[in-house]
Amino acid sequence: QMCIRDSNITTPKARVIRDEKEEIIDSLNIVPGDIIKLEAGDFIPADARLIKSFSLKCEESLLTGESVPAEKDANAIIEKDVPIGDRSNMVYSGCSVSYGTAIAVVTNTGVNTEVGKIAVLLENEGDSGTPLQKKLAQLGKYLGIIAIVACAIIFVVGILKGMKVLELFMTSVSLAVSAIPEGLPAIVTVVLAIGVQRMAKKNAIIRRLPAVETLGNASVICSDKTGTLTQNQMTLLKAYSDEHDINEDISSDNSEVIVDLLKLATLCSNGYIELSLIHICRCRRYAVCRSRWSP
Repeated sequence: QMCIRDSNITTPKARVIRDEKEEIIDSLNIVPGDIIKLEAGDFIPADARLIKSFSLKCEESLLTGESVPAEKDANAIIEKDVPIGDRSNMVYSGCSVSYGTAIAVVTNTGVNTEVGKIAVLLENEGDSGTPLQKKLAQLGKYLGIIAIVACAIIFVVGILKGMKVLELFMTSVSLAVSAIPEGLPAIVTVVLAIGVQRMAKKNAIIRRLPAVETLGNASVICSDKTGTLTQNQMTLLKAYSDEHDINEDISSDNSEVIVDLLKLATLCSNGYIELSLIHICRCRRYAVCRSRWSP
């Protein structure tokens, strides 16, 4: 058997300027103070401050959640402690260059980058347990304390009445065992399973069983819309011709007027026709016209 390892295939590359010479090195060898050169399509190897930029746009959805590339400017003056999305003179590790070119100086690498800080937070996050798990643990403690106190009282009263020690011990142990609700875990599991089944009928798939109770207690869910709840696409459902006063749903049997209208819409924009989809892009808004006809 032969095993071939080539780090050049898996390790991202970075274009750096050292000793006034441009070199291509592994991104792992980047250190703070290095001068890196960025072009469209490049992977940003580390957090860096822009020195020069030319129509630079970076994809920062990993950090900001914004689907539209962020415009960068090396000459911008940013105040201290501003949000990441407003730092137009910085580029960040894990992001990519979607347009333009730039030269920047590396400020942070590894776990000191913004992406690295997020990774550290996720790694150090502990499992605090759901509210139901905390309540069950608290109930178990209370039941244990009550059982121990009851057993101690019975044991002392029996000794005072002259009962045998072994008989009192067996009675106390039996009472402690009977105080433990053995069927409680099974009941809780069945109830949570029923909750999972009900949520599955509403198209909500639960990966972890205890998460049913946590999600059931949530009254407000905050989420980014673009790219999370939506697909960053607008769907064109109807077409209207003012000249002919025609309003039709987009389908496979549209009239010639609407077909011509959709053709003109693609011709006067950056749109293109692919199979049964017509994509119309204008002013950073992305519309999809779903139809089954092909012009």
